[in-house]
Amino acid sequence: MIIKEAYQNLVNAISSYYGIVEAKSIARIVFEDVFGVYNFQKVEALSEDQKIKFEDIRQRLINKEPVQYILGQADFYGLKFKVNSHTLIPRQETEELVYWILATIKEQKIGKASILDIGTGTGCIPITLKVKNQLLASKGLDISEEAVELAIENAKLNRVEVLVWREIARGPVAVDDVLAVVDMPVRVFGIGGGADECDDGRECGARHDEEAQSC
Repeated sequence: MIIKEAYQNLVNAISSYYGIVEAKSIARIVFEDVFGVYNFQKVEALSEDQKIKFEDIRQRLINKEPVQYILGQADFYGLKFKVNSHTLIPRQETEELVYWILATIKEQKIGKASILDIGTGTGCIPITLKVKNQLLASKGLDISEEAVELAIENAKLNRVEVLVWREIARGPVAVDDVLAVVDMPVRVFGIGGGADECDDGRECGARHDEEAQSC
């Protein structure tokens, strides 16, 4: 099987589940990240090992397993993050949240500040914020030990220092020195100049620290 045929085969196999546009996007991710192929019209044949890998990925996609879990990684804000079954897959809506925080910090001319992400998962929020703004002290908190370990790996992968720790017991979180607290469902406390509604319906309003401590 040549690359051109394999690419089209994959698109056809999953387009009924994902739609043609997303199917092409998924196929692109597979061929670029797994096989290092960027020209999907190549007539070069896949090796036997590549054929086996391709068929495994194709079948798992047909079974509706997310491509990010299959490949063990996800793209977020132009960065790569490891993902696994212990974490959620970083979403495009979360990229909008990161953009909003960075834009607000720039608009209000905030210098050094601390950001705490509660339920950090892959660590995509604090890590991306740190990559894009080195003055930020980014921190992540999660109740899952596996998620914390993965977030630490992702910080190393993206070459930034981000403090990530495990929440042992639920209760108030001290945020006296924290500019913003990101909580789930996604809310932002302590940043901005009033209640703001994000495009996907999330509440991105400013709250007092006392309220943030109770979440």
